[in-house]
Amino acid sequence: MDMRLSVRLIVCCILAALLPAGSAFAQRDSLEIRGDVQKPRSWSVDDVKKQFAGEIRTTKSTFGPEKQERVSTGIPLISLLRASELKTAETPKHYDLSFIVIIEAYDGYRAWFSFTELAVGEKENPVLLIWEENGKPIPDNETPFRLRVDSSRSIFGITRITLVDGIKLADSLK
Repeated sequence: MDMRLSVRLIVCCILAALLPAGSAFAQRDSLEIRGDVQKPRSWSVDDVKKQFAGEIRTTKSTFGPEKQERVSTGIPLISLLRASELKTAETPKHYDLSFIVIIEAYDGYRAWFSFTELAVGEKENPVLLIWEENGKPIPDNETPFRLRVDSSRSIFGITRITLVDGIKLADSLK
């Protein structure tokens, strides 16, 4: 592997881990997709609704001790990630499943997922990128998007998603 590529990848990973998500780099009106993708871009709620109109889902879930019902509207996160076109090699088979997905919120919160985790439940129980609950936009402190992992776990104020090629990262650490 080219030494410069290895150094760049390590620097990018360190920066992704150290930069506060609430910094000037994170905007609250859009979601930035970056990293090892062919089509990095920022997505507003309107952009997502337009681009993925056929994939919009409305789901019901319960939360809290009183089991309050919540109706959420959004798209499977995996759809947005695939639209960014991962930078993959032809081998090994299913190279895309080696990617690491770093979700960042405006308040500095971060969560890591493997691309595989997000792809596995794509049909029956997808991780949803939500912009609306109970027929109303999500509250301002949760914009631009909320990520609903399951009925008991959400990440609010998602402003950035970084995709990292896990194979290249592992190879660079040898």
